[in-house]
Amino acid sequence: MSKSNAWVTVGTLMKNKDNTKDNYIKIKEGITLQPGDFLQVQDPRKKIDQLVASGKLSVEEGAERKAKVPEFVLRDIVKAPSR
Repeated sequence: MSKSNAWVTVGTLMKNKDNTKDNYIKIKEGITLQPGDFLQVQDPRKKIDQLVASGKLSVEEGAERKAKVPEFVLRDIVKAPSR
């Protein structure tokens, strides 16, 4: 079994269309989680800001990426690299 060194987005915490109900997590197709896997909840907009601040993206590229994140996406669910 190969070990992965990359964080992988496995799903999304999404805002319910009915604001009186709880939000939900949608797991991407083809994702398999194993006992002991670690997941992290990340703010996709904050992640883009960090990439801009570190110089990995220009301000314009960051603005374009943030504009593409739908309003109903609250957080990304990412799987930590295998140990």
